Amino acid sequence: MISDFLYKGVQVNFFLCPGPDSWGVTLMWATGPKGHTIGMTIKARNKGLLINSRGIWTRDEPPKLVPARTEKDIARILAWKYKPPETRGKDTKEKASPY
Repeated sequence: MISDFLYKGVQVNFFLCPGPDSWGVTLMWATGPKGHTIGMTIKARNKGLLINSRGIWTRDEPPKLVPARTEKDIARILAWKYKPPETRGKDTKEKASPY
């Protein structure tokens, strides 16, 4: 569950994690950035999984939660190189000099 609200003029994003097997996903969803979250969604879809702020799920009927207690678990499940929150969305390539 995600709830966004203003408190004393400051936007607060409240994430409710449904359990320990979802903690890694909820944490990664909350720390973003948006492009990183979109990338996770695409990667999960390509692996036949569904990801949202509440967990990673199989597409079985009914869906089954794939345990992801840490952000590194998510990287392993999605076969994605783990990036700590402070480096996500950063362009690591050197930009060409204008001179």
